[in-house]
Amino acid sequence: MYAAKIVAVAWLILVAASTSAQPSNPPDPVFPSDSTNPQQTGGRDLLEAVCPGEVVNGDEIECREGCPDFTSFGSIGDRFRWSLQAVTRGHFLSATSEDAVLWMTGCEPHSENFGGTALVTRRAERWTMLWYKAGVQTEKCHKVPLRNGREILICIATAGAQGISVTELYVEDLLDPKAVLMAAEASSFFAARDTVGSCGWNQEDEQKPYPLIRSRIEKVEFSSDKASGVSVITIAASYGKRTMNPEDVRACLANRDKVAPLTRRYRMRFVFNGYDYSPVPSSANSVRLFEDR
Repeated sequence: MYAAKIVAVAWLILVAASTSAQPSNPPDPVFPSDSTNPQQTGGRDLLEAVCPGEVVNGDEIECREGCPDFTSFGSIGDRFRWSLQAVTRGHFLSATSEDAVLWMTGCEPHSENFGGTALVTRRAERWTMLWYKAGVQTEKCHKVPLRNGREILICIATAGAQGISVTELYVEDLLDPKAVLMAAEASSFFAARDTVGSCGWNQEDEQKPYPLIRSRIEKVEFSSDKASGVSVITIAASYGKRTMNPEDVRACLANRDKVAPLTRRYRMRFVFNGYDYSPVPSSANSVRLFEDR
């Protein structure tokens, strides 16, 4: 009976999520992305290095034969679409190399962020694929030069399930790529979590709902410290939290906008420590708010 009740409540939440009034979708964060539309930046030629002779250029640039063997769905046999969605060019192997990362979608499950990244480099006037890795998300990234002239990427992406979404900022060093978000090989240096869609429902104890958290990254700015030249990132983000009781959960299912927490805006600075970004002391307390679970 108890298991059946849990299923029934879960079903109610899913139905309510699809039929009740929803919070208005917040605008995308202001982020200075260097990633580009593959149709406008030679995406077809770049993808030839990944699936030579099998590139189709239609509404999207994709591989004709579907999922390659090195993808998660490559051994299934079905003809899933595998499409090039974003290209970021730079000097990711060395200060003088000509490289590009290709964000591919399809051929991967939710646990791998529904996609992965291929790294290609130009050698002897030809593009060559060096690797492909599932779960490495490079759809929207900004290039940051290191002292030796090589570049790394700072990327932003969102993942979610069961009424909870998380937008993360993270470093991708293409010499040592790490899967992020749902794949969770590496952690982000900043994340904004929103649980309003879950209405705080606690399947273990319906009488003790989880608090609602609403947070959002609004703007990301890149600069460098005038004295040291160290890379600096400034993040503007909003945060709010509300405790919940069972009556609040029911009200939330009817109209999430009326129950969503009020938020306050914060401005935080992060400095590059040689491999990742850390908050400056004056921003540490604000950053800890966003780490609240």
